[in-house]
Parts: sequence; structure tokens; C-alpha cells
Amino acid sequence: MSWVTVSVLAAATSAVVNIFDKRVIHGFASTPLTLPLLVAVFQPLLGVVILLIADNPDGFSFWPYFSGFSSGMLFGLSGLIMVWTMFRNEVSRIVPIVQTFPVFTVLVAFVFLGEQLTMLQLFAIVLAVLGGIVISVKYEPGISRSNLINKSLAPLILSSFVLSVAYVVQKLAVTSLPLLVTHGLRSLGLAPVFCAFAIRKEPIDDVIRLIKGRTMALPLVMINELIFANCSLFLTVWAISLGPVSLVSAIVSTRSLFLLLYTTILGLIAKEFLGEEISWISVLLKLVATTMIVSGIGILFISES
Repeated sequence: MSWVTVSVLAAATSAVVNIFDKRVIHGFASTPLTLPLLVAVFQPLLGVVILLIADNPDGFSFWPYFSGFSSGMLFGLSGLIMVWTMFRNEVSRIVPIVQTFPVFTVLVAFVFLGEQLTMLQLFAIVLAVLGGIVISVKYEPGISRSNLINKSLAPLILSSFVLSVAYVVQKLAVTSLPLLVTHGLRSLGLAPVFCAFAIRKEPIDDVIRLIKGRTMALPLVMINELIFANCSLFLTVWAISLGPVSLVSAIVSTRSLFLLLYTTILGLIAKEFLGEEISWISVLLKLVATTMIVSGIGILFISES
């Protein structure tokens, strides 16, 4: 299977993960750290199982294993920022901003490696960044200043940058380690970051409340982490092992379009399912912004090929 096909499947699956995350956040959790705490329970268990069944290479080399574990920590930090922001915002506005992360690959290469950017590449970067700003604009009918920039834009850009570093570090790991071993190490790496922030009285009490109340939160998180998130993470590392990390990240970032499709359909069926705006103006604004992001990233990496 080609890395392009695997990357598209990773994008489509990761959008499903975001849908489940937002459902738990919107429908059950009362703190932004409740979901990370639940994820911190399932992901390390999954990582241990994967490493036990994986074909580990003979001998031990510190840096590849450290890279695989570190990529999980970076993915965790990026995801933690995104989940925290998603707690009070629409998932279809949040995720596309984070998905500008492939742009940072070119910017870092320009600053630290002296690589030159063409005018087309500069245009692509501006287009993607403007798309991230546009999608954070919220239309509020009846208010004269209807375009209000989301105050969470800065942390989301930070999340995007951290995610770009995570992809590069993961590429370093998978070039030296088997696919499953890299996947398992990343799952383990998520846990310490989530635990460091989420082990607090409020989220612990919230999880206990959800368990005692026999809500659907725990089954939803379990299904999401063990099936959809696991598949998404595996497909991503598989794609990275097959193709150039910059191009893989560009295609995986198209999950914004899948997410827009999923949230629009769910919003039309059940308005309160995700707490998403479903007015045609808001959908159009999201579509235009998402198209700008994906187009910018696509132009950027087509020019690199």
C-alpha cells in the first residue's frame, strides 16, 4: 500500500478520534482535564501490550527508543493543548488550526538549515496561516462586530509547532526501529505528559462521578483509544515509515476536511451532539478556511516534490 493511501486513511480516522473526544468533552466531562486523565489510563496499557507482542530488534540502542518515547510525549503535549482548548470551543474550529503544523517544517529548515523559500512557498505559508486565522473567527448574528478572533489562537499555534516536531522525531525513531515498536513507544510516551497535568483533584473527582453514574463516557473513551485512536496512530507511523515525513504530514493534515464533513452531518442530525454551529454561514466560513489551509499546505509540498 502506498504512503499516500495510508496517509489519507490516517487523516480520515484521526477525524473520527476528534469526534469521540469532543462528544466526551461536550456531553460528559465537567473539566478540561477529565479526558486526558482517562486517556492516560488506556494508552500506556495499550503501549505495553503492543511492545510485548512486537518483534523487538536484537540489542538495545538508546537514541531510537528515546526518540520513539519522546515523540509520544510531544504528541501528548500537543494533544493536551488541543483538548484543553476544545473544552470551550468547537472541534471543527480548533483542529484545522493545529493542522497547520506541516508549515513549520519548511520554516525551521529555512531558519536553521539555510534553505531558501520560493515565492510560491511563501504564498502557500501565508495562505495556510490565514486559513487558521479565518477558521478561528466566530460569526455571531445580531452583533455588529461579528468577526471575533478566537483568544485561543496562540496556544493552538504552539500545539501545531509541537506536533511538527513530534512528526520529525517519530521519523527518526521509525528509521531504526520496527513499526510496532515505534507505535508502542509513542503510546507509552503519551502517559507521563497527560498524568503530569491531569492528576488533579477536580478531574479525578469527575472521573469517579462518571464511573459511579454509569455514563457512556468510559465506554466511549475505551472504544476511541483502543480502536480509532490506535488505528489512527498506527496508520500515521506506518505512513511516516513509507514516505517523506513532510509530505505525509501534509496529507494527514487534511483531516480538517474530514472533520468538517463529519461535524456538519452530525450537527444537522443532532444539533446538541457536539455543540457545533450548523448555520450555513458558519459552515461556509469553516469550509473556506479549511480549503485555504489544505490548499496552502498542498501547494507548499507539491513545490517540494
